[in-house]
Amino acid sequence: MTAFLWNFQPFDTLFIRDGTPFNAGEGGMWGIKSLFPPPITTCQGAIRTALAYGRGWTPGHNELWPEELGGPNDLGVLELRGPFMRREGDLLYEAPLLVLGNRSGQDITFHRLYPLVKKRITCDLNPKQGIVLPGLKEKAPGAQPLTGFWFTKKGIEDVLAGGIPSSQDVFQSNELWDKEGRVGIALNRKKRTAQDSQLYSTFHVRMQRGVSFCVRVEGVPDDWHRQAPPHITFGGEGRVASIKPEPDGGEYLPRMPELETDGGKVRFTVILITPAFFAEQTQEVIRQGPIAWIPGKCISACMGKAVQLGGWDMARGKPRSLQAFLPAGTTWFFEAEEKYGEQIKALHGACLGENTEMGYGQVIIGRLEGVK
Repeated sequence: MTAFLWNFQPFDTLFIRDGTPFNAGEGGMWGIKSLFPPPITTCQGAIRTALAYGRGWTPGHNELWPEELGGPNDLGVLELRGPFMRREGDLLYEAPLLVLGNRSGQDITFHRLYPLVKKRITCDLNPKQGIVLPGLKEKAPGAQPLTGFWFTKKGIEDVLAGGIPSSQDVFQSNELWDKEGRVGIALNRKKRTAQDSQLYSTFHVRMQRGVSFCVRVEGVPDDWHRQAPPHITFGGEGRVASIKPEPDGGEYLPRMPELETDGGKVRFTVILITPAFFAEQTQEVIRQGPIAWIPGKCISACMGKAVQLGGWDMARGKPRSLQAFLPAGTTWFFEAEEKYGEQIKALHGACLGENTEMGYGQVIIGRLEGVK
């Protein structure tokens, strides 16, 4: 069975609500934000629905639902990766947190963080040995994490090879999509009238021309992908997106560079390209790194704020509970024995943590040089 990249192109705007209740912030016009890129929970719902339509299922006929597509709490035989942004067909990845940017007018200078192993910080996390924080080799006043930035495949490959991206391989979110405020009112469907005191405000997402997003889908026969309808309802408020599945040539991941060894040791970076869920092990991963999945010792890390993700429970008709995920772009710096080289290479494109069939916790492996 071939893996396919499902490309989604909205017909108009999209609305994928976050966990904020509609009555939060009453007395003002805060509005409900839209999550973007859409979480995989939203994507999998659209994908499974489209696949089911292609196999003859229609709403209200649960007996026709293909068992291969699972149920409310599982994906069946499906295995997903993504979603990933695309611009003019090129894949984009969220900026890794080990790259900082320093803006001067319209220009941005990029800097790379390294573990400062000779400048250990004593704190309660490791009172005896201290901890190693990432830092810059050169002074860069005002350098900040590249929140809302996206790297092309070439740009991320430059980072994996131990460098920094060139400016033409970096895009900001506002170059990929815009936010549009909307005001609506609740309707009484029986009376076909508006309900009193039920105004609400939302923020939709409108993608720029030539921009789309895709999900890698694997696990079902090839003809299932081709039998899916050309468009599907996606997200909230009845918005629609076109679907274009295409065979994945195995090039959706950036190339992994050759890792160098020094004194029988190999140093490497582990970068999340999708959010990761570690459940009860989250605290341990934050303190020590994902050592249950990766051989060696975690030297240091660049970690962002946890993101809260939930989704919509179609079976129960209500939102799913929010859970804390480590964000895409999170980077760990590792050191391992040379004998683990093949095991480390096998981690490139693998998923760490829980619910990996959904694509959570996918990582790419890069070179770590210049540690001082």
